[in-house]
Amino acid sequence: MTEEPTRPDTPEVDATQQRAALEPLITRRARPRSATPPVEGPLSPEDDIFGTPHNPNEPIDPNDYVKLPRRGRSWLRVSIVLGVVAVAFIATFLVFNGWVDGQVNPSGGPGEPVEFAVEDGWSTNRVAEELAGANVISNSTIFRYWLRCPSLAKPTLGCDETIDVNFQTGDYDLNTHMAFEDVLTVLEEGPAPIVVLKVRIPEGLRLGELKTRLVEQNPLFKIQDIDAALASGNIVSSFDPPKRDGADFMEGLFFPAVYELSEDDATDELKLMIQMSKTMENRFAGVQADVEEQFGRASEIDELGLTDYEIITIASMIEEEAKVDGDRPKISRVIYNRLLAGEPLGVDATARYAGFDPADNEFDSPYNTRLYAGLPPTAIAAPGALSLEAAMHPEDGDWFYYVLTNEGGVDGAHRFVDTSDEFEVARQVCIELDLGCG
Repeated sequence: MTEEPTRPDTPEVDATQQRAALEPLITRRARPRSATPPVEGPLSPEDDIFGTPHNPNEPIDPNDYVKLPRRGRSWLRVSIVLGVVAVAFIATFLVFNGWVDGQVNPSGGPGEPVEFAVEDGWSTNRVAEELAGANVISNSTIFRYWLRCPSLAKPTLGCDETIDVNFQTGDYDLNTHMAFEDVLTVLEEGPAPIVVLKVRIPEGLRLGELKTRLVEQNPLFKIQDIDAALASGNIVSSFDPPKRDGADFMEGLFFPAVYELSEDDATDELKLMIQMSKTMENRFAGVQADVEEQFGRASEIDELGLTDYEIITIASMIEEEAKVDGDRPKISRVIYNRLLAGEPLGVDATARYAGFDPADNEFDSPYNTRLYAGLPPTAIAAPGALSLEAAMHPEDGDWFYYVLTNEGGVDGAHRFVDTSDEFEVARQVCIELDLGCG
């Protein structure tokens, strides 16, 4: 049996005495700063900031003091958050503005022609939806907002401006990917007049052949009036064609297509020629935008420093030389390879354009591309969209020659080769088939 250890005698402390001993601490910790009694005279080391006597031999209890929060940091955090929100808002606004501007003014210019009809009873909303469905505009909602703010470059939500639109029932000649302002201009002019005549202009016509075709298809036209229209200076082309006899020489700048004439237009040669010139500008821009979006801009164009008119000149040679569509980008490659190498092009079609036999290599003319290196001084025919595309995006290859051989059993197909020896072999095939090489 073990004895319980004896405890040292400790005086019993009355609860009241214990509370009285703790009272100064409780009061000091709980007392708010505003309740601090005023301190008279300078503080002594034995006094704390609350004026309570402090025993220097007594250890300091951290719990006796309250840590005050730092001032100002919450405002800094709020400022940072607001700054981030502001930057995000501005970035979003700029992206949205750029997107909207792309809807209002699409890049690349107008595309393919569209025959658009407004039917009786259609509201503005219905017209906008149908325009978007026909790819004339890209977004019917933005178009409706734009109509509410016609004086602004971009639509602004909440704009109280409006435009009085009342589109007339009838047929309109539009294009895909048009700017909103251009669409509105056409619609406000009213429907196109009733067509009484269609003039069909095929690809590859020279200017003289074009004039003859116009008179053949519309007996109300006259050659002398077409010549007067060409010499008037009223047909302005953005391609900066060369001058001849004081007027722009417009060879190759009238787009081959089907043109519809109303009764009033059937005797207006100038109006049709202007329309054909503008169509070439629009189709060139559309093909260029499509090619560069899909393939990028051909480096050869920039390396050679070609103008748009010179690209049309290349396209006109492709139009005259190609017999099948698959040969167009290959012929384009041969032309570019020779231009980059500084060699004469040797294109027979340029000699024929100048009125010479291609077999006569010695005739002195800038159109003799066997004698003179570089491009001929003008286009030699009106190229179509496929030849324009080939001129802007030649097929990859090292070819320097092509010869008509009905290659692969395809009538009109050429053989493309790299060397003069291969060219001579292909030329013998052409001679044997009596395809015009002998």
